[in-house]
Amino acid sequence: MTYYYEFLNDKSSKFWEASQKAKEVTVRYGKIDATGITKTFPFDTPKEAKDFLNKKRMEKEKKGYKTIKKKKTMCSPDKSLNSKSKKCVSKPKLIVKTKVVEKTNHTAPVFNKALPDDWITYDDNDSRAWLTAKRKTQLRQIYNMTLEMVWISERIYGHPEQYYNEPDKWTLSPILSDVTAKEMEGFMRDFRRELARARKDLSAIPKPKLIVKTKVVEKPKPKLIVKSKDKPKLMIKSKTKKTKSLWDVKKDGVMLAHTFKDPKTGNIKNPPKGTPMAPNGWWLSEKYDGYRAIWDGQNFVSRAGNIFEAPQYFKNWMPTDIVLDGELFLGRECFEQCGLFRRKFPDEAEWVSSHVTYNIFDAPAHKGPFETRLDFIKQTITKQCALKGQKGKCPLQLVKQKKIKSEDELNKLFKALVGKGAEGVMLRAPNSPYDPKRSAYLLKVKQQFDDECRIIGYKEGTGKYKGKLGAFNCEMVKNKAVKFDISGMDDAIRGNYLKTHPIGTIVTFTYMGLSSKGVPRHPNYLRIRT
Repeated sequence: MTYYYEFLNDKSSKFWEASQKAKEVTVRYGKIDATGITKTFPFDTPKEAKDFLNKKRMEKEKKGYKTIKKKKTMCSPDKSLNSKSKKCVSKPKLIVKTKVVEKTNHTAPVFNKALPDDWITYDDNDSRAWLTAKRKTQLRQIYNMTLEMVWISERIYGHPEQYYNEPDKWTLSPILSDVTAKEMEGFMRDFRRELARARKDLSAIPKPKLIVKTKVVEKPKPKLIVKSKDKPKLMIKSKTKKTKSLWDVKKDGVMLAHTFKDPKTGNIKNPPKGTPMAPNGWWLSEKYDGYRAIWDGQNFVSRAGNIFEAPQYFKNWMPTDIVLDGELFLGRECFEQCGLFRRKFPDEAEWVSSHVTYNIFDAPAHKGPFETRLDFIKQTITKQCALKGQKGKCPLQLVKQKKIKSEDELNKLFKALVGKGAEGVMLRAPNSPYDPKRSAYLLKVKQQFDDECRIIGYKEGTGKYKGKLGAFNCEMVKNKAVKFDISGMDDAIRGNYLKTHPIGTIVTFTYMGLSSKGVPRHPNYLRIRT
C-alpha cells in the first residue's frame, strides 16, 4: 500500500510518499508536482520494514503533513509525473547522482576526560566555595555524560544539539556553593536518566545500509522580466542568507560590576576619571537573583557564551534588530527554581506557569550615555509589548532606576529592598557608557552576614595557588552538621596557613544568605575570631 502526504502553508508546498514491498520501504519526497527524491531502505524482516514505515508516518503527521486519500501515481525513476494529465511521461535529460552511504557505528565511545581547570578558577571578586574531592569527581562524571550526549545527538540529528547546555563554571555555580550532598545526588540521577534516554534514542535508529538510488538535481526556474523594446532578461533570485546574531558575547564582552565597598577595608571603589564618587548622583536599581542574559537578536546568551533555550512564544516578544542586557527572572527568593533556564528543550507550559520575565537594564550596542539608553529601552519595551497576536502577557520589564544623593539614602533603600526579598542593589554611574568588561562604572551592593566556623581541614589550591592553600574546610560553630569550604584569603595566609590557622582555629566569615538546607551561600574568609 502507498501512503501519500502533503504539507501546505504560505511558505511551503511539499509532499511525502512511502510504500512497503516485502522487506523494503521506498520513500519519495520533494515539492508538489516535482519528481522529488527517491530512497529505498532494505530491512532483515517485513516486520522491521513495517515498523519503520509506521514510525516515519507518525513523524510526518506530528509535523503537520495531511494524508491524501486519493492515491498518487508513483512514477519510475526514468519518468516524471505530468502536473496536468497526472500521468507518467518520459522526463528530459537531468543530472542524476547515485551514492551509497554506510551508517556509522552506533556504539558511543567511552568518555573519561578530566574536568577543565577553569571550572574552579575565579577572580578575587568571586567568593565561591572551592570544590571538595568528591564533588570534583561528581562534576567530572556530569561533564563526561554531557560529552556523550553531544556525541549521540550528532549521530541522531547530524549536528551537535545537546540534551542539556554544556555545563561551565557559571551555570553550575549553585552546585559549587549551594547544593548539598543529597541534592547533588539528585543532579547525578537527572543526568543519568537523560543519558539513558539519549542511549535509547540512539539504539532505536535502524542500522541498514542506506541506498540513495536517484537524486535529481533540477536547475532553478528563472523569472522572465520583459521590458518594452528591450531584449528579455533572465533574473534569478539569490538565496537568502542566514541572519547573524547582533552581539557576540565572547568577542564583544559583557559589562560586569565591582563591589561597592571592599569587605576587608571598608573603602568605596574609586570611580573612573571624571565620575563622582559613589553613591552621590549615581543610579540605584534592584539586583535580581535570576540568570543574567544578553538578547542578541536571536537568542538569550549567558555571559559565558552559552545559549539559554527559550520557548518560541517568549522569543516572539523580543526585537530582532536590538541587543538588550537583562535578567531572566522568576521572582524574589526563587533562585533555586531557575534550573528551568538551563534545559536544552524548554517546557513552554512551565515557563508560562512560572511567570518568567525578562528584566532589562541596558542596551549594549547603543552608543549613548546611560540616561539615553534608558529612554531607548523604554521605547523598545513599549513597542514590543504593543505587538498583537502574541501569546500570554508581555514578559519584558524595565528595571526601575532611582538617582540617589547620599550613602544614607543608599542604605535606606537597600534595607527596604532586601527586606522584601531582593538580593541587593546595583549602582550605575551617571552619563556612563556601556563598558563591556568588569567596570568601575557599575557597582554591586549585596546583603552580607557574618558568622563563625571552625577549621577542620584544608583543600590544596590549583592554578596560581598550586602548592598553596586553596580553601579551609569548615563546620559551623553553632551547628557542626553544617560543613562547607571558605576561600578569599590573601597570599600571606595561603603560604603560611599551617602556622597561622591550625586545625581547630575559629574564624569569622561573611556570606550572602543560606540555602534551603542551611548552608551559607558564597562564604568568604574575613579574619580569625577576636
